[in-house]
Amino acid sequence: MLDIGRSSRYKHVARHFQECASLASSIADFGKWETHETFAARIRGRHWKKSSFWSLMN
Repeated sequence: MLDIGRSSRYKHVARHFQECASLASSIADFGKWETHETFAARIRGRHWKKSSFWSLMN
């Protein structure tokens, strides 16, 4: 939803993002997949201008 700019869905995206962050701490080995921290950094770098979304993350 961040890629297509559906700001009406940002609340749901933020909730899912935070849930994934919470669950990531339970994963001992991500194997070939990127960690949540790496994913989060990539998303922040790509969508840093979407202040209405990031305000929901605080």
